[in-house]
Amino acid sequence: MKKLIYSITTLTFLNCAIPARVDKMTVSVVKSNHKINNEIFINESKGGGITLPFWIPKISNENFTQAIKNSVLNSEKFLKIADNNTNHWRLEVEITDWDHPWFGIDFTHSLTVRYKLYNEKNIEVYNKEIYSKGTATMEETLIGVYRANRANEYAAKKNILLFLLDLENVN
Repeated sequence: MKKLIYSITTLTFLNCAIPARVDKMTVSVVKSNHKINNEIFINESKGGGITLPFWIPKISNENFTQAIKNSVLNSEKFLKIADNNTNHWRLEVEITDWDHPWFGIDFTHSLTVRYKLYNEKNIEVYNKEIYSKGTATMEETLIGVYRANRANEYAAKKNILLFLLDLENVN
């Protein structure tokens, strides 16, 4: 009886969904060649979701925002992340579409994010939706919720990477 209870408990915890992790979405390989000598304020992203246990893993607004902040800092495009929105550049981020399978062997999740960037004079200098996909395979993990989570993280990291590469054209 103890083995049965232990097995059920283990399977229950293994199948708990976790949100996309900040460190797995953060981009560190892009360095800016066209730096902006000002601070940037990054609003908390919108459109993300809360991951419920035993459900589909999601990308939380808090984790996605932190991954974007870390990635922008790593790119060295701006001097630093500002604590307030006064006389600084400002970035608004919204997840506008997130597509994911419910079942499968390999999970491919797609993510569409709208980025709006305003300069220190509050003039919009960038407004674009970026689409990305991330695939996690059965070879990575046999547990479906973990594969789904990895697919989220891959799609988010690729989306942030595409944004940073496109941001190079903004001065």
